[in-house]
This record gives sequence, C-alpha cells and structure tokens, in this order.
Amino acid sequence: MGIGGILPPTVIHGAIAHAPSLELVATSNGILMQGVQTGQLVGPALVAAAVSYKGDWQIAAWVLSVIALIAVGLSFSLRSLEKEKRF
Repeated sequence: MGIGGILPPTVIHGAIAHAPSLELVATSNGILMQGVQTGQLVGPALVAAAVSYKGDWQIAAWVLSVIALIAVGLSFSLRSLEKEKRF
C-alpha cells in the first residue's frame, strides 16, 4: 500500500533522467502518461478476456504474474542501460 505513493514521483523523475534532452522532458512525460493510460485500459480487458476464456478467476493471478514478470524484466533492462549511460 505504501509503494503506490512512491511510484508516480519515481516514474516522473525517471522520465526527466531518461529524456534525450531537457527540451524533450515534457514530451517524455506525455509518452509516459500515454503508456500508463494504455495499461489501465488494456490490463483489465486482458484479465477479463482470460477469465471468460478459462471460466474461472484463478487464471487472473497467472495473467497478473506474467505481466509483473515482464515489468521486472523491463526494469532490469533499464537498469543495465543506466549503468552504461552513467548519469
């Protein structure tokens, strides 16, 4: 529960750190927000489709676990990019 309040400022700071230039920080934040909103739109529909296909709610945990593992993998790849770039 406490992590939910930490994520938005962390992500926005990450957009500042990873923007190609200072002039593109606003554009980077816009792209970030588009990604967040797309996930909020597609995520529940994906879980609902999996539940209706399988017929029970236990598949929802698997879908969310796979999505979480993808997010962790992407964060590790971003971490390796940060190490190469040396901010």
